[in-house]
Amino acid sequence: MYLIVQVTPRVEHCPGDLWVIAKNGSAIVSWDEPLFSDNVNVVRVEEKNGHRPGQMLLWGDYTIAYVAYDEAGNTATCSFKVYVLAEFCPELADPIGGTQTCKDWGAGGQFKV
Repeated sequence: MYLIVQVTPRVEHCPGDLWVIAKNGSAIVSWDEPLFSDNVNVVRVEEKNGHRPGQMLLWGDYTIAYVAYDEAGNTATCSFKVYVLAEFCPELADPIGGTQTCKDWGAGGQFKV
């Protein structure tokens, strides 16, 4: 007699959150798709919200959630956020008794402080 142990798929790689600057209101956004493994066989991986790398996204926050299914019906999930912003320094209320400013910093002004 053989005992078959059903193990859920394992997430080998799941991207971290991603921030993209889009001055004109939208951007083509790409990311590395997650990698899954399993002791049986991963038969399907799908992104639950219909997003895919290389897709045009408008300003906003997006939850990217991949689900991997194995032959036994077990699942594993990888999710992360994509933030499409007009700029890195969002509008904030001035501090009490002071003011705020946002300036370019670094080579070619690649950072904001």
